[in-house]
Order: sequence, then structure tokens, then C-alpha cells
Amino acid sequence: MKKSVIILMALLLTGVFQTAQAATTSREATASAMNRSDRGPRRGHAVRHTEVRHANPRIGTHISKRPHHSTLIRFGDLPYYYAGGVFYRKMMKEYEIVKPEIGMVVPELPDNGVSIIDTKEGRRYEYDGVIYKQIPTRNGLKYEVVGFM
Repeated sequence: MKKSVIILMALLLTGVFQTAQAATTSREATASAMNRSDRGPRRGHAVRHTEVRHANPRIGTHISKRPHHSTLIRFGDLPYYYAGGVFYRKMMKEYEIVKPEIGMVVPELPDNGVSIIDTKEGRRYEYDGVIYKQIPTRNGLKYEVVGFM
């Protein structure tokens, strides 16, 4: 009886060890795949929302869902979405990252990465190659796209 119990315990422990080893190998493979994708998305390939938020997204990149905290901007009777300094436009069932149009107005600029430029015309703000000027509105201060670097 003792031998049977010992053999059963050994088999169970071996199975637990193999399962833990397989899980570790799976995590290593996932980490390796993530490291290969650090080069960023290729043009025209869909990326996850988290990739867009943490990388410098390129114009033309497609994502399956727009950020849930994005703001709808109507410009030229077309709907655009804005979140964290990035402009999106719905294309079929995806969203494409697009270059903003001069004259677009956004409610706020990102918390980090904004440069201040003092010019003859007044203070300007630059983020990711887009130049904004602060404008007063009924709903407080907003930022208008006035040019590009």
C-alpha cells in the first residue's frame, strides 16, 4: 500500500512539474514574440490599442478600435477622433491614424512631450510635429492646429 501511494505521489508531482515547465516555456515564447514586435507595426497592419498608446504611431497605421477616451471632432463635415495627440479616421471597420488638418480644434494637448515655442504671433505648442495655438472658447481654452514642423 505504501509503495502505491509513493508511486502515485511521484507521478502527480512529475505531472505538476511538467505543467509548470510548459507554462514557463509558453511565457518565454510570448516574451520572445513581443521583443520581435518592438520594431513597431508595419504600414497598413492593424495594431492593438495599447501599442498605439505607447509607441509613436505612424500615419497610415490601422487599428481595430479607437481609444475609448477619444474625442469626436467634426472638420469639413467629416468625423475625426482625437486622443493623446493622435488623430483617427474611421475607414471601413478599422480606424486609421491620420495627419490633422490645419484649423482642427482639440480640447487638450498630451500631458508629456509638448514643447513651447514663443513667436512674434504669440505662444505656440508643438507635439509630434504638429503646431498648435491656444484659443479661448465658450467652453474654456482649446488648441487649434496651425502648422507642421
